[in-house]
Amino acid sequence: MEIALDTNALSAFADGEKNIYNIIRDFRRLALPATVLGEYRFGLKFSRYREQRSKWLSELLKHSRILEIDEITTNYYADIRSILKRQGTPLPENDVWIASSCIQYNLSILSRDKHFDNLKNMTRLSW
Repeated sequence: MEIALDTNALSAFADGEKNIYNIIRDFRRLALPATVLGEYRFGLKFSRYREQRSKWLSELLKHSRILEIDEITTNYYADIRSILKRQGTPLPENDVWIASSCIQYNLSILSRDKHFDNLKNMTRLSW
C-alpha cells in the first residue's frame, strides 16, 4: 500500500513527530505530489535547518514516488475545481493540484487540512 503526503505531513515527518510514524509505518511506500515537493522545497529556502532537511529529503526521495503533473492530472484538476465551485467549497490552489494527483493515482492523503474532506472521491488520514 502507498499513501500520499501533504506538505504539513511531510514537515511533521521531517520534524520526527512520533504520531506520524505510527501511520506511515503501515504503508509500503510514500508518494509525494510534485506540488508538495515544490512547497516543501520553498519552505526550505527560509529554514534555519535547510542543509539538514535537504539531506533528509534527498534520502526520502530515494524511497518515494513523485506524483508528476501530466495531461491526465489537468483533467482531474478541472473537474475538482468545477465541483468545488458549484458546492461553494473552494480549496487553496495548490491543494487542488495535490488532490488531483491523489485522485489520479487513487491514493489517500495524509494531511491535517480538513478541506480535503470536501472531496467525495478522496480519503484523508490525519495524525
